[in-house]
Amino acid sequence: MIDKKYSTFGNRLFAGLIDGLLFLPLTLIADYVIVEDRTRLWSDLAFNCIWMIYVVVGHGKYGQTIGKKLMNIKVLDIGEEKLIGYTRAFYR
Repeated sequence: MIDKKYSTFGNRLFAGLIDGLLFLPLTLIADYVIVEDRTRLWSDLAFNCIWMIYVVVGHGKYGQTIGKKLMNIKVLDIGEEKLIGYTRAFYR
């Protein structure tokens, strides 16, 4: 039997959708402004770096992103006593 505490697929899905919606304006602006393929590469690279920083800092410092906070989800270490930290957040 699965522990109810870890049955959060739906909540995690909605948290991911919320986080994606937060980045939607940035994506729309980039699509509107960028015309050249060469510029597209740098734009995609910058977007991915910003997303990675958002996720790593969110999980490393607070244990959650904005979407997870709204869905009452927190990422903790296996002992569930402390946050995972930046290194583990990066590897995740």
